[in-house]
Amino acid sequence: MDPLSRLPPECLECILEFIANGNNKQSLASLTALLRVNRYIATVSVAFLYRSPFSGLASAVSTSSYQRNIVCTLLSDISVGNMSKAVALEFNIISITNTEKRDPLPPLPPRPLNYLCHLRHLDFTMYMFATIMMKVRSRVSRDELAFIQGEEFWKSCPIDRVHPTLLQKCKSRWELAWYFHQMAIYRETVWTLASPILDQLESLTAPLSDIHRYTQVIDHLGRLETLVFILDEVLVYESYGGIFDAASKMRQEEAMLAMIHFVEEHTRLFKGVLKTVNCLERRVFPHVYQSWPSDVRKQIYRLLPPINQPDVINKHNWMRVMSHPTTTDFRHVHDINTKGDHWKDAVRDYPQFLQRCRSLKRLDVSPVGKGGFEWAIQEKRLANLGSSNGLVPLERVTLRDYNSSTDEVNDIAFAFSDTLQFLLVCVTLEVEGPSPTIGIGQGWINMPALTHLNVEARNYQLLVDQMLFAHCPNLFQVSLTDSTTIYRCQDIVPTLPGHLERITNLKLEGWPALAFHPETLRYASELRVLLICASPPYLHTCFIPPVEELNRSYGIHEDISQDAIGAGTQESPTETTFPDMMRRPMWSWDWMLPQLATMTLTGEFAYRFQFHLLRGCPSLTHLTLKMATDQDNHVRILTRSDFFMQRTTIATFDDIDPTTVSASSRRRRKAIRVIAPALISLTISGYWIMDNTVLPLLLHESFSKLREVSIRGSRGFSLEALVDCLRTKAKHISRLETSLPEPSMNERMQLGICPKQGRNTELEVWHFKIFFAGNGKEFMLLRDRG
Repeated sequence: MDPLSRLPPECLECILEFIANGNNKQSLASLTALLRVNRYIATVSVAFLYRSPFSGLASAVSTSSYQRNIVCTLLSDISVGNMSKAVALEFNIISITNTEKRDPLPPLPPRPLNYLCHLRHLDFTMYMFATIMMKVRSRVSRDELAFIQGEEFWKSCPIDRVHPTLLQKCKSRWELAWYFHQMAIYRETVWTLASPILDQLESLTAPLSDIHRYTQVIDHLGRLETLVFILDEVLVYESYGGIFDAASKMRQEEAMLAMIHFVEEHTRLFKGVLKTVNCLERRVFPHVYQSWPSDVRKQIYRLLPPINQPDVINKHNWMRVMSHPTTTDFRHVHDINTKGDHWKDAVRDYPQFLQRCRSLKRLDVSPVGKGGFEWAIQEKRLANLGSSNGLVPLERVTLRDYNSSTDEVNDIAFAFSDTLQFLLVCVTLEVEGPSPTIGIGQGWINMPALTHLNVEARNYQLLVDQMLFAHCPNLFQVSLTDSTTIYRCQDIVPTLPGHLERITNLKLEGWPALAFHPETLRYASELRVLLICASPPYLHTCFIPPVEELNRSYGIHEDISQDAIGAGTQESPTETTFPDMMRRPMWSWDWMLPQLATMTLTGEFAYRFQFHLLRGCPSLTHLTLKMATDQDNHVRILTRSDFFMQRTTIATFDDIDPTTVSASSRRRRKAIRVIAPALISLTISGYWIMDNTVLPLLLHESFSKLREVSIRGSRGFSLEALVDCLRTKAKHISRLETSLPEPSMNERMQLGICPKQGRNTELEVWHFKIFFAGNGKEFMLLRDRG
């Protein structure tokens, strides 16, 4: 005898319960296999498989065909006389003869097990098994087709309850038939399965259109804990004019009142048993989305008992939770994720809510309003005085739709300074006129736990407190952005440098970039991504202040012309103090950033960029410098000297033989070529001037692994020099974009250039793409110029 068969039922049930708790495909397969061992084990196992056959274990393999098979199995425990013709036809239990009589299919052999008696959770939906989801017209059986097209079926269809506009949207009578047919099939199938076992059901999913039938037998639903209504009818239809017709409104009110009445009756008969009521808001008819009004939800939720010690509050249970704010135990809530006006209204009506969530760690909400975290500030101050009973351990905060009328960000930073690790603020409200200001960092204290800081202040000017980075030494990722595009240097107030030794991603756009102190990069040895943009990087052009104003803001006075930066000069500017503006810190461009992989600079930062920085960036793979302006009045002249730098150490006499090396040679040996060995992508846009001698350095000698290059806007070099460099030295490049005009036919023949489209495929070409100014046509280089 099998060892399992000798176990007492109680022991076997414990084993099966353990298997069922796995809640996966393997558990389902194991229990299914046990049905085939012997009658004793099958009798015990079937209860675990069929108490919740549509969810739980079945959720791992829940498909339309699977659920249809389960429905068929359960229907096999019900006699044909107790089910409707539509159900019997749908699941091939009867056939229809020409005389319209029911002809049962051949009887099945006796069944050793009863499946329906174990069913406790009848919770499948029409969207998982209805005919419309499973069949096309060509697959419909002849009997079923005859039934759908017959007068008996159409007389049962509630066409008078469908809005005329919806009837017009149906492409054919057949489409409308399927809509009514799936409603009828679902309604009758659920009732056929539920009616024999009402006393044992613990959860039920049923169509709202059939609620009156369940109300009549409500006294048999004494164990029902979960009730889900399917909005299977088009109760209301909003026309293109935005107006509901009176008949639709009346139908919706009737249905909602019937739902409320059902819940009232059940809670009166079986107080505290029914714990969950919901409506599935699904698209049951083409082009129409149905929902149940929030005021109806509130009425129903007030009839139900409060949720027992919730740990997560989100959009699915928020309204239910706040229907009983004073009697719900919030001590175990660790995650709140909801937003919208209902959130603000509830917190305003019950301000003690957040303070009662003593285990709260994650908060993703809309702003509460000014003073919404005053309780947390008071608790923090008491804790500093040693008289607190413990603070809320808040770690992650996301505030959406933030605006300048509230002070929550700075209050949160102060109140939860010891535990806050992640702070995301999205300022997305639309404003008219000049961008208002919004601050970050004001009133902050040391925040040793903060690792992620992200503030997106679109349509605002984000003012960063001078001490922000000094208070947050352990930041990993920083993103501070606003909509600044045009500015005056005299308005910029620089922040103080921060020792961000652990930072890996630094993204600053707009005002936060302008106020950034560059010495912060002196300590950022772990930095991998750097984006400092005076204007958003996706813009084709940017604003750069006049050169004189820009230099004055850095305290620079140069005797040489500032019409262009670069031009090969290595002379150091003299610094002067200008009393009419606050001096901004100089950018030395000599930081050691060994982990940096991506760097993007726009506006004045690209304009002032020095290539010798790349000596300290051996891991850099992507470099973007965008300084294109509308008038092209900011010019950078690149010469070979921009790609060389002086040695920082003095050579000893042992390194040089003065009898064989000239003085000029010794001076040349002091210069070190700038090399970025990992760079594969280079984009520079704007008015860059470079002659033919710079191309080999830019495309090969300094960046030997370069693959993709965009030098749109650059000028000063010839097409012949560019092609020669690509063909002889920079063969590793796979794509190059330039503002040079598309070559003429004569130039193509002389230089060995051909368009990709229409070229002679027998000609050998280098495998890289060239794009000139104009229509974006792709060109290639022939291996043989002739």
